[in-house]
Amino acid sequence: MNEPSTGTTAPQAAVGILDPLPQRRILSLLLTLRCTAECGECGTQSSPRVRTRLPEEEAARLIDEAAADDYNLVAFTGGEPMLYGRGLPRLIRRVTDHGMPSRMVSNAFWARTPDKAARALGPLADAGLGELNVSTGDEHARFVPIEQVLYAIRAGLDRGLTCAVMIETRAANRISGRTLSEHPLFHDLFTSSEREALTLCESPWMPLDEHERFSYPEGTTINAGNLFRRSGCDSVIDTVTVLADGRIMACCGLGTQSIPELQVGQVPTDGVRESRRRAEADFLKRWIRDEGPERILAWAAARDPRIVWEDQYAHRCQACKRLYSDPLVGDVVRAHYEEKVLDVLTSEWLMHHSVHPSRRAGPRTLPPAPVRRS
Repeated sequence: MNEPSTGTTAPQAAVGILDPLPQRRILSLLLTLRCTAECGECGTQSSPRVRTRLPEEEAARLIDEAAADDYNLVAFTGGEPMLYGRGLPRLIRRVTDHGMPSRMVSNAFWARTPDKAARALGPLADAGLGELNVSTGDEHARFVPIEQVLYAIRAGLDRGLTCAVMIETRAANRISGRTLSEHPLFHDLFTSSEREALTLCESPWMPLDEHERFSYPEGTTINAGNLFRRSGCDSVIDTVTVLADGRIMACCGLGTQSIPELQVGQVPTDGVRESRRRAEADFLKRWIRDEGPERILAWAAARDPRIVWEDQYAHRCQACKRLYSDPLVGDVVRAHYEEKVLDVLTSEWLMHHSVHPSRRAGPRTLPPAPVRRS
């Protein structure tokens, strides 16, 4: 393997080794960066003033390529995908015609009343939309009241969609999973079985600057005592994200736009398969997929005590940004990455032969010793 070049870019892995891995593959399309909201620290840097838009014909081509390459899901996000107009149901229909499921991530600005929510969601459901994912929290609620989130979910359930609510969290948040579930409308709009089945997922709201720190609920930030809770990143490589400006990225993470090393292609010259191949050829990305950025930071700190990482990060995307931007971490990765090559490749081998159902003939057996070592 070659030596890393600049920054913390890791060496190129030998293309074809154990590829492709059998994880779920997702194509994420940021159709537009225009949004009705202007949340502080927006991970996609969207706002009502940003008009950047992915051409529909390019989005359609990428969907066709993802279908040909056995992708499992197409996610439409932004910005606010409902501002994309009539092209959105056409693209959803294209995904449906390929036999793939689709997801929309929205802030529910369109669900001002139950009737408006049903009318807005109808064409998308008719086109085959399978999942509605609504974002909320203290930042989002400055622009979209929590009642509209609940109206949107009710409309989605009425059309048979899988629904989830993603809730941004910081310390002393006014809106949380608990406050949402205790809202009077939550009990008025949903049956007890629906309330139990509805996914309410809390996720730390991260600053875009890796040096900035937010306050989070106790136990949220990562340290040596809870590092065992963090596993590999299920986004990098296995989610190909296409930004509205045409950049093709190697993950769907927040802050992706500020990490140049995550760009692996450009529309219209590159496609889904080639972009993923480039991501697979980068050992650091494969390492992040296997162990996660927090474990890599801890590994680097064990070799250079100047690297301080404990209780610095709650959201792993901020830890990933540190991984790529800190020259001290970069120096350690370049000097010692070979120590981890066997671990990562062995873990990938196990994912092929011990985890994926199509790769094993009998019951799953556990390896005699842990593969991941930090």
